[in-house]
Amino acid sequence: MRQTTFGRPLAAFAILTTWFMFLAGCGKNSPTPEALVAQAPAAGTTLQPSQPGASAEGTESADIAIDEPRAVGGEVQIAAVSLSQDAQEDPPKQSFGTPQNGAATARPTLQTPSVAQLEKWNLVAWEPWQLLSRQPTKALAFAACSATSSDGNWLVLGGDTLTLWKMGSPAPAAILGEQPNRADGSSITAVAMAPNNLWFVTGDSRGALVTWNLNAQSQIASKEIYSTAVMQIAISDDGQEIATTSYQNEVSTWKSRSLEPTNKFAANGYTKLCYIGPEQLVVTGKTMEVWSPSSGEMIRTILDKGYPKSIARSDDRVWFAVASDQELKLIHSQDPTRTKSISGNFSSNELLEFSPDGKQLWSANGALVRAWDIENGKLLQAIDAFGPALVGIDFLPTEGLLRMVTEDGTIKLWGTIAAGEVSGLKPLHAHVALPEPASPQLANAAQLVEAIDLRTFPQPPNSQVKAVDSSMAMLDTPESIGEVKSFYRYLLDQRGWLEQPQNLLTPDYLYFQKGSMRLFLSLYAKEPSVTSVQIANLGNADARVIPKLDAAERKVIYEDTSSATYQVKTNLLTAEVELLKKLRAVGWIPYSRLNASRSQEKDGRNLEFIQNAHTLRVSIRPAIDDSTSLMVQYSMFVAQSNLPTPDDCDYIECDAEHSPALVAFTSLGLDACQEFYERVLPTHGWLAAERTESPQKDVRWLTFFRGQRELTLRLSTEMGGRTCIRTGEHAEQNSWQLAKVQSVDSAANLKPSSSKAKPGIEAADLPIYKAAEATSIKYEAASKQIEVGIPRTSHTEIVDFYAKIWGDQGWTEEPNAIRNDDYAFVTFSKDRESIELRVNSSASLNSTIYRLSDDGILWTKPLPMPNERTSYEAWLRKNQHPATLRLLEVFVKEMQAITK
Repeated sequence: MRQTTFGRPLAAFAILTTWFMFLAGCGKNSPTPEALVAQAPAAGTTLQPSQPGASAEGTESADIAIDEPRAVGGEVQIAAVSLSQDAQEDPPKQSFGTPQNGAATARPTLQTPSVAQLEKWNLVAWEPWQLLSRQPTKALAFAACSATSSDGNWLVLGGDTLTLWKMGSPAPAAILGEQPNRADGSSITAVAMAPNNLWFVTGDSRGALVTWNLNAQSQIASKEIYSTAVMQIAISDDGQEIATTSYQNEVSTWKSRSLEPTNKFAANGYTKLCYIGPEQLVVTGKTMEVWSPSSGEMIRTILDKGYPKSIARSDDRVWFAVASDQELKLIHSQDPTRTKSISGNFSSNELLEFSPDGKQLWSANGALVRAWDIENGKLLQAIDAFGPALVGIDFLPTEGLLRMVTEDGTIKLWGTIAAGEVSGLKPLHAHVALPEPASPQLANAAQLVEAIDLRTFPQPPNSQVKAVDSSMAMLDTPESIGEVKSFYRYLLDQRGWLEQPQNLLTPDYLYFQKGSMRLFLSLYAKEPSVTSVQIANLGNADARVIPKLDAAERKVIYEDTSSATYQVKTNLLTAEVELLKKLRAVGWIPYSRLNASRSQEKDGRNLEFIQNAHTLRVSIRPAIDDSTSLMVQYSMFVAQSNLPTPDDCDYIECDAEHSPALVAFTSLGLDACQEFYERVLPTHGWLAAERTESPQKDVRWLTFFRGQRELTLRLSTEMGGRTCIRTGEHAEQNSWQLAKVQSVDSAANLKPSSSKAKPGIEAADLPIYKAAEATSIKYEAASKQIEVGIPRTSHTEIVDFYAKIWGDQGWTEEPNAIRNDDYAFVTFSKDRESIELRVNSSASLNSTIYRLSDDGILWTKPLPMPNERTSYEAWLRKNQHPATLRLLEVFVKEMQAITK
């Protein structure tokens, strides 16, 4: 059974702490707005009007307020000082960090830190490791597990095939078993190497345990030990004993030479096994315990909670490491009271590996590979990972390299440049140049990380990290504000960041620039002995140069590099359509979010655009003080997961917050589309790897890699000769365009001899209970769901309505239905298809929401449109149109025909 899917560490921050009101905290009276009109805030700050509803959130702001930075997933936006003032229309532009009208201090003079400061900061020198080699072995099929000899010379890969690899060899030294060819269809599920490097042991999915002679590459002994898969294997230090587990809550031990059973004992929800000394076997599960294999008795409990998941032992056998959800703990093998802790998010199956010298510990999961300094617990390097899951990580001590193996059999070697030269290897990825200061080109994801990675950027002493990703960090430290300023000024100067002049109003906001990239740092005294630090990479987009609506009466409320707010006299339909056209003309691609919920507002619009590693959110709301005007706000964010698309992709579906997910259509043919990506992706740091093609030559898969990330683009020829571009684990389940393509394909592929089409009820034909009273009706073809909001109604009344209608059509209500005042859940089935009905009510809102979903609802007919104006995105979705701006005129005509 394949068990190689790793949980991802949390990458999203749902709630950020409120920013400190520094003026009030200093015990000073806030100046009046009139006194501040002449002093424009520094770039990097956000101005919002004082009346309610003017901000993107529609909340009321004070005359002077500090807004908090917002983070959603991998996106970061900084908003700072808000002032109530009417700015001149189209004010003169200013460079980042240079306030107007003399409101800035001079650029601070960098102070050299004292010896005492440097000792206290305890900065760790670290040369980032680079990818030096990538060796695909996909011809050997799926890999589920790996083991390596202590000298790194031998690698055993198990899965669909059992293979032996010699260091430096482009092909396996031996293929010991091609499991798919076996009559029983078993696969290798676990493998372990003996301490003397002379033999190894494997377990398979049918419960067989086999020992192998490494040099002779032949079997020593074999035994069927379980009726289910062998899931874990550990070998004692003297090599005389093997410990195993299966799916049962039980640990078994065996003589290594003969595989005769020696003992069996129940453990407390085991997950991993590790010998830490003679007669000492660590078993992790709900707890972490040390057992005596010979007596079958527990010796002691090391951890009594936390569900420790992964375990590894240092080469000198002195320390072992165990990972739980929020902590990596190092424990002395002979004295468990001696421990060290490293804070962080760790997955349920974290791979752990000590460096040969015991100074670093590497951890790896499906999202990140990280190097940790064992002495002080600092994160030294973070390597983003997605694609095929990691199944093995080990050191090659002679070469000084780190080897990583993924489930598709790809072997990658990482190391320093110097270590690579010894082995004749050079970095596969070239240095990423940052955009020039005057360049209009927005930074891509590789450039953002090249400028700074805040996950590994040093932190003040004794910091407690509240939230962090590559572009944003929030932490608390006991150091004073002055000391923290000295710390960051020194280190950022060392990394090539030039500090910009400060705003007199915000002395604890620091601004830095590197080329065209901008960095923002905020400090405030959270408590007398705690300084709160927030630091963000703002990228190099400038909200001031983004086109605005061409309205006759346009009033700019405020603008800076990260946001802009202005008021215009126009209507909502005109504003939305004009912005879609104008922003696309200057490179901003409108997009619909994959993997996200959506809401529709009647009198407002939220538009989202993307360009390289920057996203722009546009909020359009009615002006509070003028019913004939709209307030428009631009908010800039950075996002790491965007991919380039051909120029004619004028509207796309994508996920810019997590690993790349994209659905787009282009008029380019397969050859031209392939050429586009093989030319453009290397400029974003991606290198081409494998490519494959379907037998019909209508689908191509292009694989690219960047470090430990693997990206596969699927290019397919669709109806009308267009090419569909897609990638992402969940793209197909969340795309209305692909749902449309699949429904057309399914209808086209029905055989003439078919007696009947797929049973079900068309969403367009499905009756909506109390449709006339509905407050909202949402059709989601991608998720196959209809959601209806109505005034508070009896759950039984709704269920009875659909039970009567569907019962008359041959649908049967399945047993075990739930019907009560808080929740109702009923399933109706017919010819192996089903429709689920869920009903919830909210007493506080005096409303009821019911949802109809599942495969029994068909989506091949155009969906009904409510008799009200809607957004362009909602209109595309409901009509199952392709994502494109070429239907804007049709949209406008339909909306204008609707009576307001």
